[in-house]
Amino acid sequence: MAKTVTVEEIKEILKPITYPGIKFSLFELGVIQDVSVVENKAVITIALPFADTPHADTIVNSVKERLEERSIETDISTTIMTRDQVQNFVVTGREDWFSLG
Repeated sequence: MAKTVTVEEIKEILKPITYPGIKFSLFELGVIQDVSVVENKAVITIALPFADTPHADTIVNSVKERLEERSIETDISTTIMTRDQVQNFVVTGREDWFSLG
């Protein structure tokens, strides 16, 4: 039987996950767009900056594995960020990208 979980607990569990190659969390970059609990299942919407995001599977698997390690069932869907969301993603991540160079 699945563990009873709250939205706040899910967010705390996922908070440390960073975008691959960037020091910012998925939350800081707007990648985790929505978190809810439906029938005791973590329902997560992940917004990818581009349709062909090379790290899409890594991001989804990181979120899924982190929750399943704690016996939390997941339902993860992906979407593509809006133009404004991509702009925020780039502005936020830019600091770290420049530090790599």
